[in-house]
Amino acid sequence: MKRGACTILAVLLAASLAACERDIIGGEDPPATPGQESPATPPIAGEATPAAPPAPPPGGILASREIQDDGATLRIDITGLHRQGETAILTWRITVVDGGELDRWHVGSSMGTDTRDFTVSGVVLIDPVNAQRYLVARSGGADGPCACTDNTDFVMDGGDSSEFHATYAAPPAEVTTLNVEFPRFGAFTDVPVS
Repeated sequence: MKRGACTILAVLLAASLAACERDIIGGEDPPATPGQESPATPPIAGEATPAAPPAPPPGGILASREIQDDGATLRIDITGLHRQGETAILTWRITVVDGGELDRWHVGSSMGTDTRDFTVSGVVLIDPVNAQRYLVARSGGADGPCACTDNTDFVMDGGDSSEFHATYAAPPAEVTTLNVEFPRFGAFTDVPVS
């Protein structure tokens, strides 16, 4: 009996190591030979198989757009939308392409919920399929501090870039894309969730 259990344990350990090696080397199964299907791991009975998210564009930017705000030309690059346990973390970068007459841009409350909110708590995630809006997470209730970049009362000069982040409740596992909506910059649609 012990010998049989040891044999099963050895086989399971070898399979686990092979899977880890495949993930470390390249994350893909070896290519199939002509006329043969690629090996695939069958789904567990009763478990939904989510569709693969769209591949991110080259350079690690998921979505990008230039906009005009307060006389300046800005480029907004969404650099990440990642699940992390029961949360989703959105990251983005703003670059002042042209600061206009003053050659600068005041971030201020441009991404907050009102004119005195110097955070990015006004940025929301939208799941249009399930008609769900995700607000930035807050600690200590609705009036607590946001789990986000929380000091945006600063000026960026022409050519400067700054990174921002916000944390949300994670959408259901089958959701592979979300819309990201900024208070003054509009919405970015179909941003892939990884």
